[in-house]
Amino acid sequence: MNLFLSLQAAHTAPMLMMSQNRLAARDRLEAHNDYEINRKAEEELRAAWTESCASARLSRQSLDSRHAQCRTWPDSG
Repeated sequence: MNLFLSLQAAHTAPMLMMSQNRLAARDRLEAHNDYEINRKAEEELRAAWTESCASARLSRQSLDSRHAQCRTWPDSG
């Protein structure tokens, strides 16, 4: 019985190790893909944030210039 179990363990151990190696390689690939996706998402968010800030800045400048025009508008009274 011991001989049979030893032979079975010796036979299945390499297959288990190959299976674990494949899983580890797949996990590394998935982690790398997740990293690349997160990096691209961060770049897109940064670009959108920059564009939003620029738009807000232009809106503020436009509002300030309109406010200045209103202060120089002649009184109708």
